[in-house]
Amino acid sequence: MKKELIVLWLLLFLPVLSFAQDDEPLSLTATASQTSPFVGQTFVVSVSVINTAYEDISGFLLAKGASGITVYSIEAASGTSNQWSSGEMVFPGKGGHEEIKFNAVGNEAIEAPIEIMFSYKYQGKEKQITTSLNLTVKQPICGDGKCEHTETSENCCEDCTCLEGYKCEKKGSDIKPRCYQSGVLEFFGNILVVFLVWAFVIFVIVLVIFLIKKIFWHKH
Repeated sequence: MKKELIVLWLLLFLPVLSFAQDDEPLSLTATASQTSPFVGQTFVVSVSVINTAYEDISGFLLAKGASGITVYSIEAASGTSNQWSSGEMVFPGKGGHEEIKFNAVGNEAIEAPIEIMFSYKYQGKEKQITTSLNLTVKQPICGDGKCEHTETSENCCEDCTCLEGYKCEKKGSDIKPRCYQSGVLEFFGNILVVFLVWAFVIFVIVLVIFLIKKIFWHKH
């Protein structure tokens, strides 16, 4: 009877033990300083790796951007490839944690992910854990009323205000408005308009006073 009970307990706990062995010892999450960057705008991707196993685990991280997305080392000024890998990293058992960072930039307006993989060895087996970071790379739109990345008063005065003394307007064969320096005639024209407005206001005031006096004298 005891043997039967032992066999029964083994049958009950065997699936649990099997699941515990196959349980993922690492957790992997990724965040970006910009999830909707503009074309040409560099942003930072942070990857968090946590070791939940009791033993130390070492491995390598690989980041692969979709076509049109460049990824490169955080120490580098720029990059030319859509793939980047870290050096070997060791995570101490039960709670070993590391933040791995790299730069990324979108070279065209696309919606695409950056695939992130961490390859390591655990209990004598080669394993891999993956995650992805979905991005929407945008192109600034001239004329939407927002002065955004790469937009200036020179290439989009509709969104970015011209310097003082300049006016955003379209002349001759211009395809889009440009910043033109306000002319002398325009300057004096504005002064003339102000003068005429004030002259009219003074004329109205004088006329009202004259009519009031005339009515008053007429009564007396």
